Amino acid sequence: MPRYNYYKTLQEASDAAIALGINSPSEYSERHKEDSKLPGTPRVKYKDLGWDGWEVFFGREKQVHYDTYQEAVDATMALGINNPSEYNERYKEDPKLPSIPHIKYKDLGWDGWDAFFGKEDLYETLQKASDA
Repeated sequence: MPRYNYYKTLQEASDAAIALGINSPSEYSERHKEDSKLPGTPRVKYKDLGWDGWEVFFGREKQVHYDTYQEAVDATMALGINNPSEYNERYKEDPKLPSIPHIKYKDLGWDGWDAFFGKEDLYETLQKASDA
C-alpha cells in the first residue's frame, strides 16, 4: 500500500493551493497533483483538523446564507425574482442567498422552484389547467 506524505496541517495545504492559484473545487480536482503533498479530497483528509469549507480553504471569507428556507424565499420575493434562470442571474444581489438553494434548503423545507418564488400551484397537472 502506498504511503502518502500530505501536508500535516490544513493551513499548509490551504497555503499551497492558494500559491498554485487554485480558486474552486473543480479546479482543485484538476490541479492538486501539481503538488504531491496536496490530497485529492482535503475535506476528508482535514475533516477533523479544522476543515470549514472550500471558501476558507481558498483564503476567502466563509459565506453566510439565510438560516431558514422562509428567509431565503422572502428575500427572493423581495428582489422580484420569478424563475430559476432569473435567480441564477440575480441571486448575488443579496449576498445571503445561496447559488444552489435547492441543495442548501433541501432538508430545511425546500418544496420546489414555484414555492421558492412564492407561486402557488393552481393545477396539479397540465391537463387540469387546459380543462379549466
